[in-house]
Amino acid sequence: MKKRGKSKSKGPSSARAAPTGGDAKVQGEGDYAADRRYRQRTDRFLKSTDVEAAAREAAPKSGAEAREMAAAEKQGRAHAHVPSGRTGKSRGVRRER
Repeated sequence: MKKRGKSKSKGPSSARAAPTGGDAKVQGEGDYAADRRYRQRTDRFLKSTDVEAAAREAAPKSGAEAREMAAAEKQGRAHAHVPSGRTGKSRGVRRER
């Protein structure tokens, strides 16, 4: 006679398993369709856009605008979740000064 109860499977949970059919919908961190769309759009943007020119165009045009952008960035970072043990500084991204 089989015991009923919780399975002790060591495989990936069904919520994070890779989709196997066309109707598989996984939401949250495992939303594969949204991830695929994002990566495709980002790849197209990077291949079709002069990123350096876009960055220059987005740069502040005056000291006042630079201060406003810095204040907005500081406010946005204040709302960001920082995992314990982290300083909140970006890793691998260098900003020119």
